[in-house]
Amino acid sequence: MLTLIASNLGTGRARERSACLLDQYLNRIGHQTWGGYLSREGLNELLDELRTGANRNTAVQIIHEHAHRFETIALIGSRKRFQDGLVSVGKVLQRRQHTTPEMIRVIRKIAESAALWHDAGKTFRDFQAMIRGNYQGKHALRHYTASYFAYHAWLQSGCQSLDELDFTIRSADSWMIPGHQLPAELTAAIILTHHCKTGDGDEHTLKLDARRFGEGITNRRSEILDLEALGDAWHASCRQRHQQLEQLAGSLPQEAQGLAFYVARATMMLADHAESSWEQKSDYKGARPDSPLPGVPYAKSGPFIPLPDHLFGVMRFCGSATGAFLTHAWPRLARRPEALKTRPRGPFTWQSVAETAIGSLVPKEGDGFFGVVIAETGTGKTQGGYRIMSALSGGHPRYTLGLGYGALAIQSGIEYRRELGLTQEETAIFVGRRHAGSQRQQEAALPTSADGPEALSLEMEHSIGAVDHQLPDAVRLSVTDHQKRLLSTPIISMTIDHIMSAMEADRGTFVTAALRVATADLLIDEIDSFSIGDLHAIGRLLYICGLYARKVVISSATTTPEIAEGLYRAYLAGYVQYQALSGKGRLLIGMFSNRGEQASVGECQDPTGFCDHYTRFVEPISRELLTLPGHRRKLTRFDADATGTREAFFEAIFAEVMQLADTHGAPLFSLPAYATGFVRFNLVKQAQAFTAWLVRHHERLEVETGWRIRANYYGASLDSSARQLIEKRLVELLNRKTEHFTGTQELARLLQEDDQRPTLFLLVTTPLIEVGRDYDFDFAIVEPSSDMSIIQSAGRVLRHRYSLAPKAANISLMPCSLRALEGRRKGRFLYGYPGPGVEQIDPVTEESWRLPLKQPASELFGLDLYQAGVHAGHRIHLAQSPADAKEREVQRAVLLSEEELSLSAFCRHPNPFRDRFFDAIRFRGKGDVEPRYEYRHDGSAFLLSTDEECRVEPEVVGELVNSPLFLIRPRLMKNTRLHSSSVLDWGFAYAPAMGVLDSLAMQLLTDTP
Repeated sequence: MLTLIASNLGTGRARERSACLLDQYLNRIGHQTWGGYLSREGLNELLDELRTGANRNTAVQIIHEHAHRFETIALIGSRKRFQDGLVSVGKVLQRRQHTTPEMIRVIRKIAESAALWHDAGKTFRDFQAMIRGNYQGKHALRHYTASYFAYHAWLQSGCQSLDELDFTIRSADSWMIPGHQLPAELTAAIILTHHCKTGDGDEHTLKLDARRFGEGITNRRSEILDLEALGDAWHASCRQRHQQLEQLAGSLPQEAQGLAFYVARATMMLADHAESSWEQKSDYKGARPDSPLPGVPYAKSGPFIPLPDHLFGVMRFCGSATGAFLTHAWPRLARRPEALKTRPRGPFTWQSVAETAIGSLVPKEGDGFFGVVIAETGTGKTQGGYRIMSALSGGHPRYTLGLGYGALAIQSGIEYRRELGLTQEETAIFVGRRHAGSQRQQEAALPTSADGPEALSLEMEHSIGAVDHQLPDAVRLSVTDHQKRLLSTPIISMTIDHIMSAMEADRGTFVTAALRVATADLLIDEIDSFSIGDLHAIGRLLYICGLYARKVVISSATTTPEIAEGLYRAYLAGYVQYQALSGKGRLLIGMFSNRGEQASVGECQDPTGFCDHYTRFVEPISRELLTLPGHRRKLTRFDADATGTREAFFEAIFAEVMQLADTHGAPLFSLPAYATGFVRFNLVKQAQAFTAWLVRHHERLEVETGWRIRANYYGASLDSSARQLIEKRLVELLNRKTEHFTGTQELARLLQEDDQRPTLFLLVTTPLIEVGRDYDFDFAIVEPSSDMSIIQSAGRVLRHRYSLAPKAANISLMPCSLRALEGRRKGRFLYGYPGPGVEQIDPVTEESWRLPLKQPASELFGLDLYQAGVHAGHRIHLAQSPADAKEREVQRAVLLSEEELSLSAFCRHPNPFRDRFFDAIRFRGKGDVEPRYEYRHDGSAFLLSTDEECRVEPEVVGELVNSPLFLIRPRLMKNTRLHSSSVLDWGFAYAPAMGVLDSLAMQLLTDTP
């Protein structure tokens, strides 16, 4: 039950109506105040009734009391009546999309024509026998293939009745149907592909794979189709829709065929889902017999739905579905957050400069926009991104913040709520597959503790967004409540894999993802942190954004010219089709940074012009960074034997750690010195091995150095509960914006130990530390993998202390990758594949992009470039180091070359989906995901979440979590031996402080290497 307080400041009849509704649900405790307890369901009913019939005289605010805090969760009607009280909530604005009538008509008519034919092939005898239970085995022809051939033959027959279908027509399979216009060709393509991938193809045709036609197709020459059973009304409607398509042929230019195919197909699929859901409802008006009648073709069984009713039903929903994609008033933010009403100063001034520059362009609905933010770490890219997206939409933003890491999406969503003051109805957080597959797991990933600064309410479903109660019928019937929140919430912070399905034609989540992409702008943060395969996939997503004229901004301190140009070309290829079909719009570009000119905007629809504009913008930034004195971060290296053992290499790493701690540590209270640093490894197993080495040698190391050593492992292998606790404590411990960190539990415990030795806190981590982590360290040691990795890792050093100049180099580069110690150097990747780094495999030729084997890392990664200062000056302009030059070569090959699998080839392809032609390059979120092991306490035991859920009985076998080494101790049970009879059939040991679940995990606790 939820504790609620409601106030009613409406006037006239609106106030009386609201008071009557509130009286039915809550207790009146004053003239205009109500209070009481409601379930989530009851609250949703109350909000629905209040919103229905609300007008400008309505003013109702509902407050949720939880954890000794009050939070406004809903405001219906006028916000001005509440003035400056507990109200930081503005109502959500509904603003219709502006789409030309010609574009709407073309899309709708193509979708309606495809809807009438998409299941017509179900009239063939094998399928009807299967429906009636009279057919044994798998029928030899798939219904959408029969539908395609039937429509094809119907067109060739002059749109007359069709009794016999001849499969010899397979020899002419392509989009191009002789004697017919483009709309009919697209209709045929939608009919064929509405259940599957869209086939292989080249620049001009869509070739059909015979394997999709079913077993035994080559041995069957014809099939009797009982299309007469569909009725005269169906035949008349088909002819009418075809005549309308022929009349609209002049309104659909050949240049826009990709757009028309994509949008019309998505529209028809949404209508199909809506009709199928409607047919399951108790108030469905059509025929739904319990047993099939003779002579009647059926679309499905259980219940039996007559095929003509299903086809007409899908056609009727096409109007609502078209509106959902092109005209519906999806919610936007109606107010400007209080935190953004003041002009930013200092290192954040560039944000207001960007807003002013965008305002000078006066962007309109239908204008395209591609922007690049190259602001340094620690200069407020999250808030700056919000200001830019708000300025692009006239102060009423609706956009998706796409990120590569779930923890980063959570962090950004929390920042929107806590620092910008956005509410749970205005912004939501959606994390990806590897974080959670269910609603409960997603909420568990958010901070919920009421004793820290990150406390948030998670007791309500509104905590992950609101639901628009004026959804089009097609959407209302076909998507789940979880998906409705994804569509309805104005601002979403999410892992980008949630919307990657928008380009995957055969996935059930395609429609929802396509709707979000079609109706919301897109901001992608830390674009440079994605792998090259991911960038190819993101480019295809931006192509689809261009089809809908959505505005796109990419952001990273280390964006290379190749990434910017490749993604711009993909967006341009889509937007040109929107212009061709709508006949309006201009393509705008923008560059933003905290240095140089800070903002440069203009109109540009030419790749060469974009490159020139980008070069002119980044040249002064690069020059300023290269000549800037007193950089806060400087690089050095240390010596270690690359041919020795791993133990010896770890000894050398720790010696460098102590050298940096001696140099950069500073007194703190009674401690003569206090230093914080991190060691970043390329792979999780290497970080875990170094942590285990610290555990084994902790006592010796403290005696030899005279320092008190505390450390923690921080990597993606940690289960969500341990990782969330560590992240929460790290935010407090490493926030050096103020002196708040001196009051953390960890430091207080150290000071109470009556130990006056100098103290070191060392974080052993992976590439997880590189992006989005608002931590401030004194020093860092990094394993070489790429220039981007070095620059981004350096961004966590002295992140908050702008005026502090280091006495010596505070970032150290390992002399080689740890893979060089594995004894199998020949033919192995040392700085990349299959882990993060520069070296990759060409997906087309399968050749390797490699760095010279015998050249030391200090030369490959430009030690001489970064000795004066670690910055993105070379990264954003001209490549200087061999490693950066090699990475740019990979980016040019995948994003800009003319190879058959390049992003450029995809943008010329008429099929805007990921199909077999592009399956060689995948987005990582769609690949095989390693099992996630997570504890969820259910009273008597734990649940181990893998591909299956296994019940495991706790049995204490070790006390790694209580080791004196760990500064932040996860609040978990001690190590537990896991017993399972399903996926695990032997005992495992789990070390929660390192996320190790392995039969050899217990060896990490011993002195045995």
